[in-house]
Amino acid sequence: MDLSRSSQFQIPLPGQVRYTKFMLESKDSFEVVVTTSTGECLVSITEDPGFETEPLWQLKQGIGTGRIKVQTDDPKFHMGTMYFISIANSWSDFIPATVSIRINQEKTIYKVPNNVPTKFQYASDRELVKFLVFQIPSTWSLRAQVEITVEALTEHLYPSLYVKKLEFNERPQNFDQLDYPSIYDYEISFGINPSVMVN
Repeated sequence: MDLSRSSQFQIPLPGQVRYTKFMLESKDSFEVVVTTSTGECLVSITEDPGFETEPLWQLKQGIGTGRIKVQTDDPKFHMGTMYFISIANSWSDFIPATVSIRINQEKTIYKVPNNVPTKFQYASDRELVKFLVFQIPSTWSLRAQVEITVEALTEHLYPSLYVKKLEFNERPQNFDQLDYPSIYDYEISFGINPSVMVN
């Protein structure tokens, strides 16, 4: 499912189901926006692609817009997990259900200034990822060297860092729309093997 836009589903008969899936790379709160223009639908979200377990979140929506809101500290919300959505026509009459679904999640981006120490705090053990952005001035040449210093202010903290370089002719307007690194897509990494850090 493309998280940048709405997905449309046409479900002609009662009991018929359509499926889609999504995965989130950050632990920021998100919402599933369900808009029904005809009929009625039952939206269920689960980690089980066979839909044989109880839904994690569920919403029945008639004509109009409803939302499934999931907070960062929800114990059922896991980063980097594939979630599966079923959209069922739940209307009792033979009326097709026309449904639009969109995932909204705004990443919290921290802008880190050069040569200024910046402290970050994790509010709970459910907050796993922070997105940082820093800028290398264009006046610096290709020989510019960047040094990232990480200082743990608490015991038993073994962070993993993933870095990706992005180049622009102009300063980006929306930092939350940048292509941030992930555990699958990065250029440089540090701390991905905690046993080496401990030993």
